[in-house]
Amino acid sequence: VYTRDSEVIYPGASDRWFLPVTQTDIARLREEYELPESFALVVSRFFDHKKVDIAIEGALKGDVDLVLVGTGPDYPYLKKVSSGSNRIKFIGFLPDDELRLIYEAADVFIFPGIEDFGLTPVEAMAAGTPVFGYNEGGVTETVKAGVSGDLFETVDQLGELLKDRRWKEYDREEIIAQASLFSEERFKQQFMRYLETLYGKRQGK
Repeated sequence: VYTRDSEVIYPGASDRWFLPVTQTDIARLREEYELPESFALVVSRFFDHKKVDIAIEGALKGDVDLVLVGTGPDYPYLKKVSSGSNRIKFIGFLPDDELRLIYEAADVFIFPGIEDFGLTPVEAMAAGTPVFGYNEGGVTETVKAGVSGDLFETVDQLGELLKDRRWKEYDREEIIAQASLFSEERFKQQFMRYLETLYGKRQGK
């Protein structure tokens, strides 16, 4: 905008998203919310600009179960988009401790919106879950295509990724390593390094 060079310092996902969880806790979550054995996941507020309908349409085309976490004014519309399919499950709001569990339980995380950064894809990757994200905005920089997920531009492309069960191609440890590039600790280090550089310039160093 200002035709000046700039240094990008990415926001950081909290360290808690990288903490391990137990299979016992995941099993409890599955039972409590009657989660499918295999499913794609969306975590979002239900607003028009979040484009959650793209995820629903993609899941229907890809013939996969989709679990949606969140609330918002678009809920009635999204229910209509789901066409009463029993493959689309809305479970409302979840606290962070349960979000951590469902991120890891999911086979793949779908991020259909456009955000400057987008924390939820990083949170999902911190749990070792690959991300299929819309090919625009911050997710194009946080998700490494072919390593921690893939990018799509149309509902049909998303449907094909899901139909092919493409999430099976990714290595969990590599996904977590990608997420660690956008951790809270990494943000602190980059920010302090930037401040030290500015201080050095002011001191003529």
